[in-house]
Amino acid sequence: MDYRIIKTIGEGTYGKVDLVETKGGEEYIMKTIVNDQNAYLIELSRELKVLQYIKPYCNKYFICLHEPLYRDGKLYGLVLKYIPGCVELFDLVKHRPDQFTFNEKFIIMKRLLESLSILHKAGVVHRDIKGENILINPKTLEVHYIDYGAACIQNDMTCLHRMAGTPATVAPEMFKIPNADITFEIAKRTDIWSLGVTFLDLCFYRVYRGDFLPPGMERKSQQVIQQYISVQFDRLEKMFPQSIVLIDIISQMVVANPLNRMSCKNILRLMEKNYINGILQDALDKAKSNVIPPDVKIYSTGRKSLSIDKPKMPLKHRSTMQFKRSRTSRRKSTRSRRRSRKSRTSRLKSVRRSGNRRSRRKSTRSRRRSRKSRTSRLKSVRRSGNRKSRRRSTRSRRKSTRSRRRSRKSRASRLKSVRRSGNRRARKRRSN
Repeated sequence: MDYRIIKTIGEGTYGKVDLVETKGGEEYIMKTIVNDQNAYLIELSRELKVLQYIKPYCNKYFICLHEPLYRDGKLYGLVLKYIPGCVELFDLVKHRPDQFTFNEKFIIMKRLLESLSILHKAGVVHRDIKGENILINPKTLEVHYIDYGAACIQNDMTCLHRMAGTPATVAPEMFKIPNADITFEIAKRTDIWSLGVTFLDLCFYRVYRGDFLPPGMERKSQQVIQQYISVQFDRLEKMFPQSIVLIDIISQMVVANPLNRMSCKNILRLMEKNYINGILQDALDKAKSNVIPPDVKIYSTGRKSLSIDKPKMPLKHRSTMQFKRSRTSRRKSTRSRRRSRKSRTSRLKSVRRSGNRRSRRKSTRSRRRSRKSRTSRLKSVRRSGNRKSRRRSTRSRRKSTRSRRRSRKSRASRLKSVRRSGNRRARKRRSN
């Protein structure tokens, strides 16, 4: 198939990436080799093998293969599907670190974990996850993994025992190759570490700027590395108390011992547990306006929280940050329990004992009003300086006095009063 180059997206020492289109107007991404270097040819052929392997699982999370390009029987390029509006996550975070809100960061993390889970279920480990190898659409928050040159298929043990990745995001156990026994399960946990460091750049780029572990730290023992990591996360909690949920999630991913790191499934459950009452209002507004695709789950408040599967490991080897509750949440729960225990009477007593003068005055007035009977209230009205209220109380007293007098008079006494009166008509009726 003939392709026409529209523009060059990127160019390096060994290859370049172009945006091309066919005669029918369809746009694709073309990766081609500039110099016939053996190492780059091997990497390109490995990427072709992985893309062909995951083609049955191709969905919106992956940049799928369209066709390979051959020249004289040799592979020299790949044609991939083009998704408009996407940029590299690292460039977006680097130039605009405050681009995303708290909830948008949560959605991006959730989608990247879901896509990595699909990749692992397909039997592939990426081994080079970083911000430069993730494409994102800033408007729809769609994410895509790219560059599978370092990826390995589950049954390819030779590939798994080869060093790969970027030093800034690669897991510490990868530096111990070939001495370390890297199985496919451990290789999946190396992807978790790399994605956790990528999340640190996404959420706290101003602090780390792509470097989480200092140079030489990755070659030290797991205990030393974990101690350094715990100090860093404690520092983040103090600097960003409003992002403590995101810090807790990332702390389960960036653990020195690969056996203690959570899997994608457990991390997604942890995220679901933390946001079981629904993501916050700005994300809900975007979901209603169809800016965020409908795959984002909006949880109802009536749904029960999910229980998280604890890693099967000895307690003494667990991370100090694992299953850690924040001080703020503990204080809130303690306060709510204390409030529920207090009755109305005890709360009033505590208000009276407090130094709040207004609350003491209000509680005193309410007690006095409840004790006063109708008579005492009338007396207080009469004693007040309000003339209208005094007049009303006087009239009510007169009316009540008259009604009592009338009730006391019998029929005979009323007739006597009629005869004594000067009413002639009444006397005539009586004489008749």
